[in-house]
Amino acid sequence: KNSPFLMRKPLAHIITSRGCPNNCIFCAVRAAWGRRWIARSAKNVVDEIEHLYDLGYREIHFNDDNCSVNKTRMYEICNDILSRDIDIKIACPTGIHINTLDKDLLTLMKEAGFYRLCFGIETGNQEMQYKIKKNLNLDKAKKVIRTANKLGYWTAATFIVGFSGETKEQLNDTFEFAKESELDFPIYYNLQIQAGTELWNLTHNIKTS
Repeated sequence: KNSPFLMRKPLAHIITSRGCPNNCIFCAVRAAWGRRWIARSAKNVVDEIEHLYDLGYREIHFNDDNCSVNKTRMYEICNDILSRDIDIKIACPTGIHINTLDKDLLTLMKEAGFYRLCFGIETGNQEMQYKIKKNLNLDKAKKVIRTANKLGYWTAATFIVGFSGETKEQLNDTFEFAKESELDFPIYYNLQIQAGTELWNLTHNIKTS
């Protein structure tokens, strides 16, 4: 079946890294993988992409929690794809950390075949950013999204509704952020408190060392 969320078919999924070094209080990635970010080498990743391409796949999705922690590795992946002349389309549907991106890297990623990015923004209110320990600079995040839009990316972002103490005004800031940044796909989730997260420990009065 045709899908409005793919550019090419058939599609293959890969994981190029695991773990996340960030401290978001709601996220279960650290509970599953720990804070250490472990990544495959750029060559190993592109070897798999080339193998999948030879098998007939024409789109690849990076299902990492945060594939761009190491910007040098991302540059190497893109340059290797281009040097091997692999005509592939790539998306990051599960998240890419917006703090790691700038115009130069986004431009190279686009040349290498990346076309859809999903940013974990979570809240459009700066005070709530600090409260949930996401700690994004929202003005900078908005600029990155607009840059990606100008380069022709499909841009998506996830937002979470229902953080403890969140006011109506703070929630409205989230909606306004999504509109002002001109995202193609704003995605909203109700807060789910997951075991092993800092938020779970706080709500269950569990003390950690």
